[in-house]
Amino acid sequence: MHLTGRFDYQVRLRCASIDALDQLLRNFKEQLGVSETATRLVLSTAAGYPRQPAPSNLGS
Repeated sequence: MHLTGRFDYQVRLRCASIDALDQLLRNFKEQLGVSETATRLVLSTAAGYPRQPAPSNLGS
């Protein structure tokens, strides 16, 4: 997702472990030149989530 505000992009992903997440974040910085990340972990989800994206013609 391309965002406004402090960060330019949001990436949602699933990792097998915290070690795998750590390695992925290191790769973002070392190989892709990412200067800063903010990480949030989902501990549980509410029924009905994640929601499906809105139709692309919503603003027409």
